[in-house]
Amino acid sequence: MASGAGTGIIISSDGLVVTNAHVVNGATQINVTLPGNGGTHAASIVGIDTTKDLAVLKVSGVSGLVPATFANSSTVHVGDTVLAIGNALGYGGQPTVTEGIISATNRSLRDSSENLTGLLQTDAAINPGNSGGPLVNTSGEVIGINVAVATGTPSEPAQNIGFAIPSNTVTAALPALEAGKSASGSPSPSQTTAFLGVVVTDAPNGAAVVEVQPSGPAAQAGVQAGDVITAVGNEQTPDAAALQAAIRAKKPGTTVTLHIIRGAQQLTIPVTLGSTQVTS
Repeated sequence: MASGAGTGIIISSDGLVVTNAHVVNGATQINVTLPGNGGTHAASIVGIDTTKDLAVLKVSGVSGLVPATFANSSTVHVGDTVLAIGNALGYGGQPTVTEGIISATNRSLRDSSENLTGLLQTDAAINPGNSGGPLVNTSGEVIGINVAVATGTPSEPAQNIGFAIPSNTVTAALPALEAGKSASGSPSPSQTTAFLGVVVTDAPNGAAVVEVQPSGPAAQAGVQAGDVITAVGNEQTPDAAALQAAIRAKKPGTTVTLHIIRGAQQLTIPVTLGSTQVTS
């Protein structure tokens, strides 16, 4: 059975935790390890919204926890010093802390089910396992939830380009998620949609791959971070939204041909799409 690791943020004294939806979506068992001597406890999903990449968990058998303080992310400026905290690479034990600055604001990312806008960009080192963890200011207040990192290509690796969901987006979504609804306030129904397994952003001539999700359809087919997807079959994908729409229009299990620019190469890569549960 496959397993994975991520990070969460305590938001109530009785064990509510917010994290990324992609950390827990589809999980059959969730365990939460609390810092210090808090031990490991079973947890369950209270509310999830894959379109916002947010989920709220309830940790069993705990009390007296200290919730995080969320700052107003609209006051964040480029150049502000920040710290990224998380379970980097799933090492466990004490969280890993890295320092950086806010490099940009209002960034956008998409994948098969998400449309993340208004993101904060940081050069603080973010690694697999950091997803769902806090990006904090120098007062220790949460200004964002770490969600993705750009890795680039083997020949042109990206350095220190991470993204976080702003705290204002998170706090606006929490009441609905805590009530077992999606961030829009409706019950959290799910539907199965086709899944490529990449996070993309707009490029001048297509959808640039920021991150390839491990073991996903794209990774298995050889798609790499830094690739620019210009078409799905005969359908042009001039930007990230067009790629997202093209994939969601397909059925899971369909094999599609991706037209890709990789450096000076133009490639065609067949990919058999997977499936994912989408809540909205």
